[in-house]
Amino acid sequence: MGVVNNLGATLSTSDTHPIGDSGLSFLMFSLDAAEKGFGSSTLKDQGYHFANIPMKLRLIKTGDTPNGEVIPAGQIASFNAGTLQLVKFLLSNSTTITAPSCQTKDINVKMGQYKLNDFPNDGSPSKRTVPFSIEIYNCPAGINKVMYSLIPSSSSPVWNTTQGIIKLNQSSTAKGIGLQIIDDQLTPIILDQPKLLSQYSADGGNFTIPLNARYLKIPDDPSIVPGTANAEMTFVMSYL
Repeated sequence: MGVVNNLGATLSTSDTHPIGDSGLSFLMFSLDAAEKGFGSSTLKDQGYHFANIPMKLRLIKTGDTPNGEVIPAGQIASFNAGTLQLVKFLLSNSTTITAPSCQTKDINVKMGQYKLNDFPNDGSPSKRTVPFSIEIYNCPAGINKVMYSLIPSSSSPVWNTTQGIIKLNQSSTAKGIGLQIIDDQLTPIILDQPKLLSQYSADGGNFTIPLNARYLKIPDDPSIVPGTANAEMTFVMSYL
């Protein structure tokens, strides 16, 4: 006697039943006992009966769960004695697994025009900073923490990780300068490192990350060549 899994492999020695490649499995319980899970062909005939006995189905995470994975409605399993189906277990509605996440949009920061004398000779950043914000919205309730990080792109590789400086992209005609990202306290953002979104509340909602961008002379280059100065990076959020 035992469970036959309609959504994945029927394992002969386990009461945990995988649901396809969803990263989820189900456990099936009879509430007339101490919530012992029903396994696959592991029970002997000990006078079990199912009339008027409540059943419980528990989903557990057993692997990576793809966002948007669907557990279909219909029969998910049966409890068989040999080839005889004693009980069928069905889901009345399909279930879609969604990862809790916030939303954001691409941001285009217009840096404006600069003169050569806007860049100090000692290689320190330009005195001109351009404020911008990353808007985070539609955060669901229940997320404990939100982390964010800025990741240099292959088109604008990192020049100094701890100082938040990336190089201009290859289509830029300017030479000798880089772009630095700093927070609202003018502290450099460490690149490729998660940073806690301190404004976040477990109630969810909309939030703003205030940042600044500024150019600076890269010491490795002997001089600055005027021209277009563009760069890109990726904004990544993670959730705990």
